[in-house]
Amino acid sequence: ENPGIAEKAQTVFQIKLTDPESLWTIDLKAGNAGAGETAKPDCTLELSEENYIALQKGEADPMKLFGSGKLKVSGDMMATSKLEALGDMSFELVMQKAAERSGGSAGAVVPAAVEPTSADIMAAVNEYLSENPGIAEKAQTVFQIKLTDPESLWTIDLKAGNAGAGETAKPDCTLELSEENYIALQKGEADPMKLFGSGKLKVSGDMMATSKLEALGDMSFDLVMEKAAARAGGASNEAAAPAPKAASKEPVAAKVFEALGKRLGEQPGLAAEVGAVLQFYVRDPDTKWVVDLKNDPPAYKTGETDGATTTLILDDADLASLARGDADPQALYQQGKLRVDGDIQPAHRLTLLKGLI
Repeated sequence: ENPGIAEKAQTVFQIKLTDPESLWTIDLKAGNAGAGETAKPDCTLELSEENYIALQKGEADPMKLFGSGKLKVSGDMMATSKLEALGDMSFELVMQKAAERSGGSAGAVVPAAVEPTSADIMAAVNEYLSENPGIAEKAQTVFQIKLTDPESLWTIDLKAGNAGAGETAKPDCTLELSEENYIALQKGEADPMKLFGSGKLKVSGDMMATSKLEALGDMSFDLVMEKAAARAGGASNEAAAPAPKAASKEPVAAKVFEALGKRLGEQPGLAAEVGAVLQFYVRDPDTKWVVDLKNDPPAYKTGETDGATTTLILDDADLASLARGDADPQALYQQGKLRVDGDIQPAHRLTLLKGLI
């Protein structure tokens, strides 16, 4: 009934369910959905039948499922944002289909005068942790929050049991997003999985650790508003002081791949050692690159390909580390900073990037 969705999205999703097992395809190229693999998927989601139904009903948090390993996403991670096109579909339609199959018929008010900031959130989290020491005792994880618009850097230390400005401890997991989206998440007005899928929320380090942030789920946003009101009234608030800016980064992906193209021209034998087509999805800022080390002559270009042997997803800063020789592919993979889909063997040869910058 809405063919415009498929015309815009042009993506095929495969849904693999368990308990009981079933396989489904949502084809946003052809504009249909049905059982089995009816088209080659661009992105695959794996979860239980129960959790999938809960997601569709809006009763489950996709980011919590993802962080706890109950939702697995493979293939084109960026494609998940295109599922937002189905966001306007009422769950009543699902219930109507269930009825037909069975043979039947078919929050808190924020004061307008006070606008909360990330500083207010951290002040509230700091107080909440001090009053609930058991949270840190169980979680034992340090989160770094990197915000933009404006830039700021924060630490939620679920080892020491505090929160504040700057990098006060080495992070186990880093979340990057805008100040506006962070506040919306805390208020419950934004969907973390949609932010993640659209690239507006980036998670690096120990991805599984994100589930431990659920420990703060009982903290009322009223506490944040108290801190905002205190700040507006001039009351002292250590955590509400302006946060130091995160260091600015100059994008390097274009420079790295240009240098790689030059190296391949000078040493064509390097391509034969890899013998694969690599699809790079570089984040922060988001760019896409194809490195063809399978066909002759070897080449690189911006964009995407349907014939990738291996897909690699990493941050621009981590690509720079590989190119400088400051990091190796295996270490980045183990730290959760490098995602590899498809044939993993070519990823071991990413050392060919070393020394490009």
